[in-house]
Amino acid sequence: MLAIRYIVIAVVIALLGIVIGQHEHGAIKGMPVPIANVLFCMFAAAVAAAICRFRFNRLAGWIATPFVAGIAGAFGILGESYGPYGGVVGLLVGIIVLALPTGSMVVRAGSQVGSSPRA
Repeated sequence: MLAIRYIVIAVVIALLGIVIGQHEHGAIKGMPVPIANVLFCMFAAAVAAAICRFRFNRLAGWIATPFVAGIAGAFGILGESYGPYGGVVGLLVGIIVLALPTGSMVVRAGSQVGSSPRA
């Protein structure tokens, strides 16, 4: 399961790189989106996705996280005609945040965190 998550992260990062590379076509009227706006959009989407993922229960978090990040990206792009581009960037960032493994997934079943070896 962990390997699938890493594959999803790698694929979505590649897609995000392609989308960010096309920022000159991001506006509705063909104007370039400033890269500072794209970076702020990614930051706003990542923060919103992290809050959504850890605030809601498991199923609601899995469903809502990419969409909340997309909405935060659309509003966080800080431009009047950049909203759809920001929504796509935010959605991709939300999928990355959703696919990141949490600390509880890394611990092997049966092991106790913080326990010392018995002599």
